[in-house]
Amino acid sequence: MINFDLDPFLIKSYFDEEIPRDFQTLCQLVQHLSTEHLANEEAYHLVIKERKGYDAAKHAFLTKIAWLHGIEGIELIAGIFLAYPEDFPKLATQLESRSLSCIPSIRCYLRYQGKRFDFSGIKPNIQLLESTIVREQGMEPHQSFDWKNRIFEHYLEKWIARKGQIELSVADILHLQTILH
Repeated sequence: MINFDLDPFLIKSYFDEEIPRDFQTLCQLVQHLSTEHLANEEAYHLVIKERKGYDAAKHAFLTKIAWLHGIEGIELIAGIFLAYPEDFPKLATQLESRSLSCIPSIRCYLRYQGKRFDFSGIKPNIQLLESTIVREQGMEPHQSFDWKNRIFEHYLEKWIARKGQIELSVADILHLQTILH
């Protein structure tokens, strides 16, 4: 990931504490924040102040900071991948009981110069899941909550239709996502 000095004047409103000196230090700080929902999931700018956030909020925040510094080429990505029990052992029983080998899941991350970077703190890291990515969609930071969900629900509808006779609804698959995190 690119590194650059952070300008405290540009970003002081996002921090209640000392501002990291550079972008990579900020990325590491964000990665180690608690993986919990924000009080308002659409308020990605509160990731540091609330000391928590899920993948979409954390990466939207990092994207916004990079853009405020004039850094081009950092993309906020919603990536849909296939979750297999080998990577998500907690899913094994759920998939087996439904005679499925996998279910779609979604993760937000950054892409820079063709490489994916995941600072969510969620395991496994997106780099370990690259071979199972089936769709990537770029988005703006302000779209990180609503747009990510719409993209995923649309994909799930199509996936269920292609699969034919499976006894899962979009709501069922969304519920199974809680097992993945």
